Amino acid sequence: MPGRRSPGSRMAVWGFATGDSTWEIPTLILLSLLLHFTSTHLTPVTEEDFSLLSETSENITCFSRTFKDLTCFWDEEDEDSINATYSFFYRYEEQEAEECSLSRQSVGGYGARYVCLFPAQDVRLFIDLFIEVLDTGTKVQKFSRELQVDTLGFINPPMNITAIWMGKTDHIRISWKAPLHEHSEFLNYQVLYFPDRAEDAQKLSIVRSRTVCDIDNLQPGSVYQIRLRTKPNEVSLNGIWGPWSQTITTMTSHSSDEIDLCCFTSDLLKVVCDWKWDKETADLSHELFYMYTNVIWQRCEERNKSESDPSLHSWNKNQSDPSLHSWNKNQSDPSLHSWKNSQSDILHSCAFWARNESRISVIVNITMASHLVVTYVKKSFLMHHIVLTGPPKVQKVEVTGSRLQIEWEPPLLEISEHLIYQIRYMQENGKEWKTLHIQHRANSEILDLTWGQHTNCRSEACQTGEYQGFWSPWSESIHVMVAAGTGECAAQ
Repeated sequence: MPGRRSPGSRMAVWGFATGDSTWEIPTLILLSLLLHFTSTHLTPVTEEDFSLLSETSENITCFSRTFKDLTCFWDEEDEDSINATYSFFYRYEEQEAEECSLSRQSVGGYGARYVCLFPAQDVRLFIDLFIEVLDTGTKVQKFSRELQVDTLGFINPPMNITAIWMGKTDHIRISWKAPLHEHSEFLNYQVLYFPDRAEDAQKLSIVRSRTVCDIDNLQPGSVYQIRLRTKPNEVSLNGIWGPWSQTITTMTSHSSDEIDLCCFTSDLLKVVCDWKWDKETADLSHELFYMYTNVIWQRCEERNKSESDPSLHSWNKNQSDPSLHSWNKNQSDPSLHSWKNSQSDILHSCAFWARNESRISVIVNITMASHLVVTYVKKSFLMHHIVLTGPPKVQKVEVTGSRLQIEWEPPLLEISEHLIYQIRYMQENGKEWKTLHIQHRANSEILDLTWGQHTNCRSEACQTGEYQGFWSPWSESIHVMVAAGTGECAAQ
């Protein structure tokens, strides 16, 4: 054919860019594996490529992995076509046609796939390209097609995929490296994620022109599978979704409720955190980390481990009245009322200096005997919202007639104006405790008693307004007896 140049000896070498890398835990809490690509040489058209590209309706299929390359192919299945020889010609507008050397692959044991790999210098964007395939023996045209390389994107999946915990039990951040450096701003990504062994619960997220994606509403303490793929953004460049990346696995952090992690301050200087662990479960170490807003994670060093109650819960030990355990009603932290003494539990505690001007985040990392690190996350809090004072300090008990006057000293003078109180009392032969709520600043109260009755009473404190937290332990019980009709009394 006039003007056609004979095939040259140039060959295009194909393969995935490699992204060998390892991952390290950034300070604590990188939860996942990095996607690790190994060097490999691929055939020009894989079966996965063929499956994905088969959605196109063209009789000859063309695609570009980087917009610097171009591959065209077609399959033959009948015997006559397989035994024929073909010539592949291409030309751009107003240029002479050139011939591409065809390679042949076996398909399915009986078919043949003919592949043209364009020389890199003959790959151009935003200009019409004309291709023609002739039967060499008959000189009859078999295929022809007009196309533009910039519309044929079939991009490799992203590289170096990581999943990083972002401080919440249900939230991870996925990041990756774009497969194309020069055209990364023109790529979109599809993120597929689902719980391990639950592919029917797949979810998809589309990320446009970025290499990071935040995913939330995940199941705490669950293993997730994650895959990504790439597609041109259909603005400057076009194409179809490329192959999926290899799968990475990540585990979301656990809720701190699982270990009854609870934190409090009794002096507005230090925060104490307690948690429990079943001593029948093999473990190697426990570490608590805390972080203030915009500050790096810090390890808590003042640790304690015992098989007795931690300080937060020791106040109600040996109490005979089960109703007293309702001290924490209306509190938002479920771990405070779920704590139960158990001979199988080991109690851990750690304290650190507090800052009142910043939110505090806390996690506990438990290294299992298998060396797996399991992270338990507590919702961030402010120090002045976790106040747990001691009980009110009773200073004076006086009975006048049948009236009992109690005076006390606030358990924490710095916040005395923010404290409210409860006084519980039960008279002789009474069946239940009566509760007097004092919803304002006070340091004394008067109770009306019944003549000739023994009375037990005790008090507790809690915070309101700017300061919030938990009801304090009950004060020591006060025993009062008013003699019948005499106005005399005894207080113990």
